[in-house]
Amino acid sequence: MIQIDRQKIYESHGYTFKNFVCLTEEEKMMILDWRNHENVRKEMVNKELISVENQTNSSFCRMEHPSNADANKCLERFKRFRA
Repeated sequence: MIQIDRQKIYESHGYTFKNFVCLTEEEKMMILDWRNHENVRKEMVNKELISVENQTNSSFCRMEHPSNADANKCLERFKRFRA
């Protein structure tokens, strides 16, 4: 199993990976904007716009140890969005 340092920012193949618990408020708002984009929303279970209040209260934003499966799902959705 690979060991990942929560505080380190990883880069690979033109992508940058940063633990969500280390995001700045500006980065969190940028992700909320991406999440609310229509091309991303249509791929989500919840297709409604997410408010700032709901985003900051969500369990995903508070996850300290997201599983590899969760991280892989997010990465795959992001890749489809960029395609």
